[in-house]
Amino acid sequence: MLTGLLEPTEGQAEVFGKSIFGGMDDFRKILGVCPQHDVLFDFLTPEDHLKLFSSFKGTPAELIEGEVKHMLEEIDLVEVKN
Repeated sequence: MLTGLLEPTEGQAEVFGKSIFGGMDDFRKILGVCPQHDVLFDFLTPEDHLKLFSSFKGTPAELIEGEVKHMLEEIDLVEVKN
């Protein structure tokens, strides 16, 4: 819940003094997530995965395409992005 992967339903928790109810956009900008299982989906392409995780991290929608293109180039996956 503190990383935003699960939606909180009740109770109270804070990260850096901000409640998890309503503060997730701010948290995603400063927190990383290291899941303890494989988070790659067989039905998504490398490009789709990068778009998905960009949105999780709070990248503005209008910047996602450019960021994903840049990342695919950086990690040399352009040729296999689909």
